[in-house]
Amino acid sequence: MESIDVILESFNKYGADEKFERMQMLAELYFQEAQLGMLEAEVCHLYQKSLAIWECIQMNTNVYSIDRIQKIELIRSILQRER
Repeated sequence: MESIDVILESFNKYGADEKFERMQMLAELYFQEAQLGMLEAEVCHLYQKSLAIWECIQMNTNVYSIDRIQKIELIRSILQRER
């Protein structure tokens, strides 16, 4: 599986607005895949990737989003239960 650093770096070729839109789409895809509940190890890894992308967006955008904050909190709580 690709490391999160490689995934995040792949977005650098886009302008800021498009970059964050694409990051949000991928983070949501990882989240939805994890929700489908494949193998437990894969689920945890998908949640971790989704969380890393959401946190990157949160740290690098000036746009406030309660939905994004709630998604980050939800994923953190899911991962905490998995440990």
